[in-house]
Formats: sequence, structure tokens, C-alpha cells
Amino acid sequence: MMAQEYPWQATMRGACPLFDFVTNFGMTRLFAERPLRSGNGETLDEVFSTDLIEFIVALTDVNATTRAALGECCYDADVKSHKRKNVWNLEFLKEADAAFSVQKVLSNTSGRSMLAL
Repeated sequence: MMAQEYPWQATMRGACPLFDFVTNFGMTRLFAERPLRSGNGETLDEVFSTDLIEFIVALTDVNATTRAALGECCYDADVKSHKRKNVWNLEFLKEADAAFSVQKVLSNTSGRSMLAL
């Protein structure tokens, strides 16, 4: 969707060549080999950030038992045992959350000394 197209048309083996490719070789390789439809020959991994690729790969894992969770408590044991990732634990989201928290604190201080933080 970030490339303004869906990655595949169906998720049944044999129904979509792109899904079959991802099943056999992985989403990371698809990003490395698939050109951007509206670009000048650039591949998706040349256009997307490494963080975005990591995020998409984690959420689109074809193996449902290792696909990243979105924070659902029913997957806490899998996350703790490292069987699956929680997207909120991806480094760039932690950094974004920390930056947002700092910005929120700064906007709430209105007039208070920064040293009080």
C-alpha cells in the first residue's frame, strides 16, 4: 500500500505469483527485486526506509505463528519467549514513542522551567 499497490492478489498457493514468491523467498527479497510501479526503475528497498521494511516484513510474515503482534495480550507469552515480535518493540517505534513523550511533556510544561523535567 505504501507503493500504491497491494503486494499480492490472493494468499492461496498458486493463486498469485507474488504471494508464491514471498512464500518461497521472503518479503525482504521481494522488496529487493520488485521495482516501484510509478518509479524510474528503483526497487522497493531503495525507496522504503529500513525501518519501514522491518515493520512490513514483521506484519506480513506468511507464517501466522511467527507474524508480529500489535500488542494483543493473547500473544504476550510468544513475545516474551521470542517466538514472535511485538511491533511496538521495534527500535524505530520505541524511538518515535520516546520522542512523542518528550514532545508531550514539553508542550505540557508551558512556562515551567525545563530543569524541572
